[in-house]
Amino acid sequence: MTKDVLITVTGQQDYDKAPEEIQEIQVITRGNYYYKNNKHYILYEEVIPEESKTIRNVVKIAEDYVEITKKGAINTQMMFTLGQQNMSPYITEVGMIEIGVLARKIELLEMEGEIILELLYSLEMNHDYVSDSRIVVKVEQVNETK
Repeated sequence: MTKDVLITVTGQQDYDKAPEEIQEIQVITRGNYYYKNNKHYILYEEVIPEESKTIRNVVKIAEDYVEITKKGAINTQMMFTLGQQNMSPYITEVGMIEIGVLARKIELLEMEGEIILELLYSLEMNHDYVSDSRIVVKVEQVNETK
């Protein structure tokens, strides 16, 4: 797959609820993809339109874990390891929240010119259960026509 890619990140909370009750957020952007030392790296920026602020994201996919690092308007490093609770600070401009993620499913599909990562996990904030959540990251090779 090429370095320049189209990235679609879809996040959902409470994936066991009825479809009309699911909160979904989607980001579609250009970014970069690398495969190095048996790990996939997905790099992209997202903009918070209301605040004109940027968050730089790095998704690192290894054989036995996924790590999501955010820097900018939000700063955190979330680790997803199947069946293991991982805690990390989630720092915003208004303060810090301790978040916990318990990964229930980590699935990576690799196809020619495309990869799809799916994470199902439970989310806690300050040791209180918040929701069951799902993130799908789709990375597609960009075919430029000139």
